[in-house]
Amino acid sequence: MKKNIIRVNYAEIESKYVGDTPKNIKLLFSEAKKEDAILIFDEADSILGNRLSNVTQSTDHAVNVSKSVMLLELDNFSGITIFTTNFGSNYDSAFVRRIYRTYKIYPA
Repeated sequence: MKKNIIRVNYAEIESKYVGDTPKNIKLLFSEAKKEDAILIFDEADSILGNRLSNVTQSTDHAVNVSKSVMLLELDNFSGITIFTTNFGSNYDSAFVRRIYRTYKIYPA
């Protein structure tokens, strides 16, 4: 495909400061768009996991905001995004609906 690849480890975009993780997600998609790059999220279940329904702390709210920003960025990104995981069953259904193709590779 002759495209650049941006490999993403969620630990590298997650921040302990409120609001920084969503900013980092937006920056990542912006960079991928600018470079016409393929995004590869390694161990994607860390960002695509189920949203929290029982929000009791500000950190819970921040997690949900990050996931919402990720959903919006996926909706607005016309490039290729690849998610890798061993726990695809943990994906939030909203993310599953946005994934065009799913492949399962089993070890030999």
